[in-house]
Amino acid sequence: MKNDRATAKVVELTSLLETCNVMEITAASWSPYYNKGDMLFIHRDGVLKRRDHVALTTRSGRQVLGIYVERLRKQLVIQSFDRPGGTESFEDSDLASISKIVAAIHH
Repeated sequence: MKNDRATAKVVELTSLLETCNVMEITAASWSPYYNKGDMLFIHRDGVLKRRDHVALTTRSGRQVLGIYVERLRKQLVIQSFDRPGGTESFEDSDLASISKIVAAIHH
């Protein structure tokens, strides 16, 4: 039996993944969420919602993975996977990029 809704979702996901950048996890610092060898599909134009997984890069080159908490004025607040249970705030002026993690292939 053909499921048109499922087919439409697969087509939608395929088009989304074609516009993503791929990031390979090369360290164990984001475990248990992501492990060395995992491939993340990140989308810069994705609209962020509370609890989305995000990848950000600071202007100094630090890469941070975490869960989007909120945006306060000119700050982004995430629950960092580097600091379990804690949050980190980043000034907009300190961010080089912020991307939504839309899919992951676990190694």
